[in-house]
Parts: sequence; structure tokens; C-alpha cells
Amino acid sequence: MLLPAHTKFGVKMNDPATDQDLQDLEAALGCKIDGFLRRLYKAHDGFPQVQPVLYPPMRMMPITEAIECQGFVSDLGWSKIGLRLFWTDDNSNYAALYVDGPMQGRIAFIDHDEATMVPVYRDVPSFVMSMEYGVENHTPWYELNKHYPLLAPISEEDMASDWAAVEELRPYFDVESDDAWRVQYAYCMMALTPPDKTETIVQFTYDDDFYIQEYACKVIGQRRYKPAEGRLQEVAALSIPNAPMAAKLSLKKTNSDQS
Repeated sequence: MLLPAHTKFGVKMNDPATDQDLQDLEAALGCKIDGFLRRLYKAHDGFPQVQPVLYPPMRMMPITEAIECQGFVSDLGWSKIGLRLFWTDDNSNYAALYVDGPMQGRIAFIDHDEATMVPVYRDVPSFVMSMEYGVENHTPWYELNKHYPLLAPISEEDMASDWAAVEELRPYFDVESDDAWRVQYAYCMMALTPPDKTETIVQFTYDDDFYIQEYACKVIGQRRYKPAEGRLQEVAALSIPNAPMAAKLSLKKTNSDQS
């Protein structure tokens, strides 16, 4: 599963990365490059920027380019939570891998219009499969199906792993004094919360930050979680930005025939 669809449709790849290339990458990024990502780089050192044919939704960056992006990651402080950029759509949007920390192994999209750290894929193989689907079906990265926020039950093992990540993130959220980081931690916790733990997301509707309240209402609505209808009605009546509209939209979903 090393991007056969890309090859099939004529997407050009660079030559394989050498062991020295990978050592240089690890030194520059301050992390280990192992598992499926290492196999990808050993198969090809990313994609060149100019493609004469069909293009993947997210292009895996050559090692030199990934190293150049590290300064950008460090400046924004994302390194402290384990994010590193390895893919781009060449329009200032990226896909990042959590190389360590509570969300290790998961993939996040960094959208320049609304940058969040929320994981969207459970691991690199599932992300690559999604990129292959994008190539075959001419689908941009932002329209592809994603794992997170979790909307339906998955395997017991995966749900246990996701809940463990939520529990590991909780201390970060509890002690964080920076509002922007509190929002990011809250988003990640809610996205990773298994469906059978949805009642814990309702707690975020009581947070003082209306962005956190808004996201909680959205996830509750996506899951059509009827036990939260009373709280959604309370939020819908508040005179604050964002959250009331999200609560009203979620109430429509929880009251729909699909609930």
C-alpha cells in the first residue's frame, strides 16, 4: 500500500530517500521517523512540486522541504504537542503527523483559513488510503471522509486508544492559561471522544469560551445525541457569539427523523 493509485494515474515521485536523508530529517525535526512514514520515504522522497498529470490531494514533501517547514512549526509552538508537517496541497494547507505526545500517530489537517490541531485520521496508512481515493475520484482533501470527530462506534481497541488520548490531554487543558491553546486542546478532546462517552462533551457547553461551546454543540449535533437536547436549548437562548446558532442547528439534527 505505497500509493499504487498515484502510480497508476501517472503522478511523478522522487527517488527513494537514503538512510542519511532520514537521519538528517530526524535531527532537524527532533523526532524519530519510523513505521509507515519511514517506509514511504524509503519508497520515494515525496513528490516534486510541479506535476504534469493528476495531482494528489496532499503532496508528500521531500525531506529538504519538510525540514524547511520545521521553522514554521516551531514559531507557532506546535512542536510542543508533537506536530510535524509532512504533506501540503501547495496552497498553504498542510497535513501533519503527531510524532509524539497524547495523539501520537494521528494525522491533522492544518487549514490556513482556520488552523486547528484536531486529528482527522487515526494513522498514516489510513491517511494514505484516503489520499489514494482522492486521486482516483478527483476529490480535494477537505471533502474526503475522515475518522474524527468520531461519529459512530469503532473497534473496542481503537475506542480505548482514543479515550486514553483524551485522558492524557485533559491535564494539558486543565492547566493551560492561554485561551487559544485551551480551545485547541478542547477541540482535540471532543473529536477523539468515543460515542459512548458523548456525555462528557456536554460538559464543554458550560465552558466560558464560546468557541469551545460552539464546537461542543456541533459535535453533539453530528452525533444526534438526544440526552443533550435540554442543554442545547439553554445554549440556544444565550446572548453570546457563535454557540447559540450551533446549538439551534444541532437541535434540528437531534430532532430529525435520523436521530
